[in-house]
Amino acid sequence: MNRRDFMKGAAAMSLISSFGPPSGAQNNNSNNNKDIPQRPLGRTGVQVSVLGLGGSHIGGPDLTDDASVRLIRAA
Repeated sequence: MNRRDFMKGAAAMSLISSFGPPSGAQNNNSNNNKDIPQRPLGRTGVQVSVLGLGGSHIGGPDLTDDASVRLIRAA
């Protein structure tokens, strides 16, 4: 992809996103996710889903297996 094509695509996405969500979109910010366990985020007191830790770094060259296990258990 060249720069011109990239800029065209970026401009189109910017224009499309400026219209906002579709009219039928629902606001799911209420507490409808009672099935997913929640935990406080550190000392902030903010409740977050326990499913928030990504795993792309697990098994990579930057972390040993032991460090990966400690990270997941701490999350």
